[in-house]
Amino acid sequence: MQELHGPWRHRRVWLKPDVEARELAVGGDERAAAAIIERARQGLPFVGRSAGVHDRPGWPTLGLALARTAGERIRLSCGVPRHVLARVEPPLTLSEALPTLPAEAGHFAAALVTQAAEIDMTLWVYGSAFWQHAGGGNYWRDTSDLDLLARPASAAQASEWLDYLEKIEATAPLRMDGEIELPSGGGVSWRELAGKSRKLLVKTVRGHALLPRAEILESWEASC
Repeated sequence: MQELHGPWRHRRVWLKPDVEARELAVGGDERAAAAIIERARQGLPFVGRSAGVHDRPGWPTLGLALARTAGERIRLSCGVPRHVLARVEPPLTLSEALPTLPAEAGHFAAALVTQAAEIDMTLWVYGSAFWQHAGGGNYWRDTSDLDLLARPASAAQASEWLDYLEKIEATAPLRMDGEIELPSGGGVSWRELAGKSRKLLVKTVRGHALLPRAEILESWEASC
């Protein structure tokens, strides 16, 4: 596996099918290791996530949500050495997820895809919609949020997208959650960015940090 470049959070990550338990940092949880190994052997993706204080330094960190059993969804996480990574790809696009969404959610999501395309922006998805597409099974529920991930090319494009989300939120058939991905690869809640707080919580591959709103908005200008 080559050196990792670019954003990591929410990226789709595949492990080599011959990964072994000794190569997984799961805090000694044998059941978690078994579930992760089985998924790798099935050729199904994980997602990149932020590192926590207990994660092994220098190891990429992954997340996995198991299908719901008895109404409960189990979330697993692990760290892995880079040599067991098979490939890393961008997040799932919302358009790719449409066929696995229920009818009402799918129609609404299709309108979001169209709106994003009109401002020349790709819309990604994570959370329940992603896992439903990636592994089938019982992930999506009637109460599930639609977790959207947008990566605007400019502060103006971000503002246009946020204005649209705020405009349709009251009449949306489901709750729209999610993030705006910054040029740095960090993510900020779209609701927080649309608000007025002077400091916003930014999630990065190394953890979370409170950053001034002005610094976040200026990051688009600095990336040009």
